[in-house]
Amino acid sequence: MTNQDTGGPAYPTYRLTSTPEPGGFDLSLERVAGMTLLDYFAAQATDNDIRAHAKYRSSWGHSRARPERTRVEARYCFAEAMLAEKRRREAAQEET
Repeated sequence: MTNQDTGGPAYPTYRLTSTPEPGGFDLSLERVAGMTLLDYFAAQATDNDIRAHAKYRSSWGHSRARPERTRVEARYCFAEAMLAEKRRREAAQEET
């Protein structure tokens, strides 16, 4: 998946590493992504969010709104919708 698919890191952090060098240490920062925004949205989805999202999608005849979906699949489906709305709003802001 690309950053566009996952929304990028939700809580990026940095890891300090030190490497012994003659006369001291070489210090460097390494970026650590952590969980993605997609994972964060999926984890935050409540059962009410999932039910409302499934009802909305099924009213449009969307094939992904199947009753046999597991809760995890439903949470990620909801998270994908959240990311799509985020991208739509960001694109609208760029146009203004």
